[in-house]
Amino acid sequence: MKYIIINLLFLISVPYLFSFGGGDGTEAYPYQISTKAHLELLADSVNNIDGWSSGKYFKVMNNITESVTTIIGIALRTFQGNFDGQNYTITLAIDRPGGNNVGLFGSTMDAVIKNVIVDGYVSGDIGIGGIVGYLYNTSISDCINNASVSGAVNIGGIAGRNHVGTISDCINTGNVSGLAAFGGIAGLCHATISDCINTGNVNENGPYVSAFVDVGGIVGRIVDGGTISDCMNNASIRGNYNVGGIAGKLRGTISNCINTGSISGIDFVGGINGVVTSNASISNCMNIGNITGKGHVGGINGCRDFNNVVIITCVNYGFVKGIDTGVGGINGHLYDTIENCINTGIVEGEDASVTGPIQGAP
Repeated sequence: MKYIIINLLFLISVPYLFSFGGGDGTEAYPYQISTKAHLELLADSVNNIDGWSSGKYFKVMNNITESVTTIIGIALRTFQGNFDGQNYTITLAIDRPGGNNVGLFGSTMDAVIKNVIVDGYVSGDIGIGGIVGYLYNTSISDCINNASVSGAVNIGGIAGRNHVGTISDCINTGNVSGLAAFGGIAGLCHATISDCINTGNVNENGPYVSAFVDVGGIVGRIVDGGTISDCMNNASIRGNYNVGGIAGKLRGTISNCINTGSISGIDFVGGINGVVTSNASISNCMNIGNITGKGHVGGINGCRDFNNVVIITCVNYGFVKGIDTGVGGINGHLYDTIENCINTGIVEGEDASVTGPIQGAP
């Protein structure tokens, strides 16, 4: 009798684990995701059973147009599988006031997510992304976010926070807004982002208030040696402090990146990056967009906080305009190491003594 009761309890607790559109979860026969209900089933299974998705494979079979409101993966029960969207579109309607780690996937670990397209909207508080809110040791590739994404801190079109993971060959077209550390692809990056494009405006209509800091076309804030390479921003980026076409604040490396969008802010504003901290480098980058701010405004970089900052082989073609201290064609702040850089853009400042074709005054 007790075995019958145990089996009944098991069936009651997980009656739906094998009710996807087909497949058995193996690489050869992935679980088939065809409806909103299938995504809800996946979220329910992952969020309630420790490690349930580990090693399992999932494949989207068609567009899912019915608005999805569930989140796959939570802080203590992360998504750990392999998810292939097959370039079908999933419509999202996720609104979590005060919520952390919000997206189609909330939290992921040791996961692979590829070929996913989302539209609709995603909103929350901290760690908000169109594809993933918080990723750890996860690969995201060939994904597209068309949804609007909004929150407070660590907000990105693809991912809110990239921690020990890779984001590659992704595109964001959705508008992104936040208060601190927000960007077209990711809000906060500890790891690697490459070959990504942003065409979604970042905080385009937001007011200038002190909270809008670390705003970038690709990443809001790069920390702990994170790297951004071969990326492009084609959208308008607007913030207050630390605003850049590729990144708002950099402690790491940016290489082979291009900005064509207009970048505007109050202080520490740059065509590629807003402000750099110690042990940072920007190389082989190009700015074409117009850059405007009040102080510390540069065609490539706005300003530095500490030493050991290098800008190498960069070109600015854009118009650079500031009002106060430090306006330069390449760098707004004097005394950084600049090598093999070219500025052909017009540099304007109300005080000619603080402007320069390469570097402005400190």
